[in-house]
Amino acid sequence: METGHAVFGVDNSLSGKAWRWRGGYMALESAEGGLERGLVDQLLLGRGIAREELALHRSPSLRSFLPDPSIFSDMDSAADSLAQAILAGETLYISGQICLDPKTGELKNKDIQEETHQVMHNLKAILAEAGMDFSHVVKTTIFITDMRQFGAGAP
Repeated sequence: METGHAVFGVDNSLSGKAWRWRGGYMALESAEGGLERGLVDQLLLGRGIAREELALHRSPSLRSFLPDPSIFSDMDSAADSLAQAILAGETLYISGQICLDPKTGELKNKDIQEETHQVMHNLKAILAEAGMDFSHVVKTTIFITDMRQFGAGAP
C-alpha cells in the first residue's frame, strides 16, 4: 500500500502509477528557480525521482538516460550483423541508412548535401546488390533533424 498524500490531488497517473509525496514536504518555491522550478521539482519528487537527480530530469537529454554503448561487449560485431536489407518475396525492405562511407568507415556529414549524397550512394549499392535500382523504390521516409535543411539535400 502506498504511503503519503497524493501530489496536487492526483492519486494516479493515466498509466495507473501512484503519485505520492516522497521525502517529506518541499516548499512551492525552489531556491534555484522560483515557483516554476519548485512545481517541477515537486512533480518529479512525486514520481519517485531522487532529490539529487532533479537537475538531470529538469533538462533531460537522450544521452544522459541511455547507457554508454562502450559498456556492451562485442558491440562492433553486433552492429556488423545487422541486415542492411531484407528481401521478402519480391519486396526489398531497406532501413536505417546513414551517411557512412563503407570503404573508409567515415561519416560523410560535412553538410546536408554530402550526407544526402552518401546515403543515396549507399541505397543505390544495396539496390544493385538485389538486382534493383531506384525505379523499383515505392516509398521512402527521411528523418531531418533541422527543418531549415528541408529541400537542401535533394540530389
